[in-house]
Amino acid sequence: KELNLLDSLCLLTLTLRDMDDLKKMVDVLRKSWLLLTNGNGSRKQWKDRFRGYFKSMEVKRGSGSSKWHAHFHVLVVVNGYGRDYEWIRDRWKEGTSGEGSVDIRGVNEDGVVEVCKYVVKTGVYDREDWGQVIEALSGVRSVSTGGVFRGLSEEVDQDFISIEDKKLERFVCALCGCTEGKLRSVEKELVRDIVLFDCP
Repeated sequence: KELNLLDSLCLLTLTLRDMDDLKKMVDVLRKSWLLLTNGNGSRKQWKDRFRGYFKSMEVKRGSGSSKWHAHFHVLVVVNGYGRDYEWIRDRWKEGTSGEGSVDIRGVNEDGVVEVCKYVVKTGVYDREDWGQVIEALSGVRSVSTGGVFRGLSEEVDQDFISIEDKKLERFVCALCGCTEGKLRSVEKELVRDIVLFDCP
């Protein structure tokens, strides 16, 4: 969809303090997002500020804490030139009980890539972490869109599925190096690219 000349793209990053419990963290993130965009009269205020958004979730281990660090990267179309940092910060702090932080800045091509790469990027997890990631993200949409970007996530999903199909044709087991594994399951809804094989 076309953007107005007065619109500008911004990268909004919404974080929480690192936590041990990833499922709880993802739940807090999701509820805080709903409060920011829909809760307590904020729907109209959100729409007055932003004509659209493309949101993706990144899940990784915190660099300093080794606890879970899940957060949102959101590409937003800002009405006019205002970013209204204070309004976003106050709403996010309210939704996260003071445990969240906000960064919003103008964006160039690199910022667009920053948001979109989490559609297909999977963190580097050990076996124990995978269980927690699958449990926490089960049934969770890691990508969503609204406003002028509505529907874009479905197009991205279709592109992702065709990429994954091509990857399956070139399977090499990461554990044993064989190429003869039988596909056991593909968990596209959970983490987008967890593929489990039974090797010979």
